[in-house]
Amino acid sequence: MIISSGMKVFVTGASGRIGKVVVKKLASSGYRVKSFDRAEPEQTLPDVEYANGDINDFNFLLGHMKGADAVVHLAALPSPDRGTSQEIFRINVLGTFNVFRTAVENGVKKIVQASSINALGSAYGIKKFNVSYFPIDEEHPSSITDPYSLSKKMDEDIADYFWRRESLSSFSLRFPGVMDTATFQFRHMDKDLIMRAIAELEETGVEERMKQIDEVFNDMDSVIQGWKQGKISEMKDPVLQMKMIKARIILWARKNFWTYLDYNDSALSVLKSLQADVKGSHPLFVNSDNYGTDIDTMRLVKVFFPEVKEFKREIKGTEPAVSIDKAVKMIGFKPEFNIRKF
Repeated sequence: MIISSGMKVFVTGASGRIGKVVVKKLASSGYRVKSFDRAEPEQTLPDVEYANGDINDFNFLLGHMKGADAVVHLAALPSPDRGTSQEIFRINVLGTFNVFRTAVENGVKKIVQASSINALGSAYGIKKFNVSYFPIDEEHPSSITDPYSLSKKMDEDIADYFWRRESLSSFSLRFPGVMDTATFQFRHMDKDLIMRAIAELEETGVEERMKQIDEVFNDMDSVIQGWKQGKISEMKDPVLQMKMIKARIILWARKNFWTYLDYNDSALSVLKSLQADVKGSHPLFVNSDNYGTDIDTMRLVKVFFPEVKEFKREIKGTEPAVSIDKAVKMIGFKPEFNIRKF
């Protein structure tokens, strides 16, 4: 069903970094918006209704959702360092079930929820994640060994359950790292240094290169201390500077496969999901349509994932290693902001 301008949208997690941009986008697009969050909003908009509450307070949530045509569910702990395993499950999983259940009780027609690229299990697991093929798409198998990634995959399972049981349609948007592309740190790093870092890794034998990559994750305390010494572009010690550049590229590779998403495009993906005339429960990768430097994606893949031999299609130039083809086809999503435009 299409959720069109003038209809009422209930937004959980509305005071968060993505939530406040989504609320503004929906309000400016003619929707009647109700903001729901435990935290007070930094600023209020004149045509938006505001309420404070917890998604785990079922009856309170049920009452405040009354009259909504659609729900945008963004309330969650956004990373594994924000709480214990039990807290992650209580908020991310039980909270999501409550949102879907109260949506059914209130006759809501569609839910758009924030999932994560980590529904794959690639970033935070205690076991190595094996990439089966590139570009990664929604059919790629998950291999999860951490509570946060499991919570996001279970959110998608909850969406599937409510589609099968109640015919409640939904989109689960697999966001990567969401940021302000105008201030993203890679923009302010010398591109020649980035190119040199990649070239040095290329010239290193595969076994030694993989060892260096593993060392970044095995010595995160050292990496974090290095970053605390200041902006990478301003570091005076060339050895430390190169180490930090390599660490940044390696971490970006492991966590997001070099993808990113601007806050404004995260809001655009929500809007497009509401407006799409599509039934069912659908996870969608929504991320940038390019990589942020002038390095071809295939070159990066060969450096960091030399074991991967299967390619579903050719990746041209700086196209992403995570495909957004399904989002383009299903909801008409086309990112408007990217690092390369600045």
